[in-house]
Amino acid sequence: MAHIPHVVIDGPWEDPILVPDQGTERHLLSVLRLGDGAAVEYTDGVGTRGSGVLVPGGIERGEEERVDPLPRLVIAVAPLRAKDRMRFLVEKLTELGVSEVWWLATRFGQVPAPSGDRVRSWAVSALEQSRGTWLPAFRAATWDEVEAASLPVFVCDPTGTDEPLLVPGIVVIGPEGGLAEAEIPSVASLRTLGPGILRTETAAVAAAVLARR
Repeated sequence: MAHIPHVVIDGPWEDPILVPDQGTERHLLSVLRLGDGAAVEYTDGVGTRGSGVLVPGGIERGEEERVDPLPRLVIAVAPLRAKDRMRFLVEKLTELGVSEVWWLATRFGQVPAPSGDRVRSWAVSALEQSRGTWLPAFRAATWDEVEAASLPVFVCDPTGTDEPLLVPGIVVIGPEGGLAEAEIPSVASLRTLGPGILRTETAAVAAAVLARR
């Protein structure tokens, strides 16, 4: 079976022809070498997906459907300094269907939240590769916002229990220097991700997998 590309095109969609951005158009026409009439799947990243065909000037819309989001899973994680590790983190959490990623300000994590445009480009690429329908929402956050979210809070820590991570919920991953005991809110439950100390991005991916089981 021929591979059908899956692309993200921002909505709202009002016209019968969707016009992809220059990067997506170049990928379809120059890299994949698709011609008029080729099948293309598309999504707006917020729950609508469809199947269309390439035509001069864009993608002619076809059958479309709404896809319900998975139960709300927030990964609150301290940002990483290394670009390649940040990209890995964003891409994998997108592929795993995480609802939101909060860049958490912590006492021992002094790295600022990454550029929104860069993060979005990484997430779009991952969503297209994994053929998903929902892009995660990314934003900076504080402990006060974690506590005020009215969701169960789970802090990943080697001293925690091996009980399940529940969704809806917020899973907190600390920086490489760890979390200060005083900053962990009293409403949080500690959960272990297994033996050993995982790198921040590995812990975030492991937590997402366990929460989505």
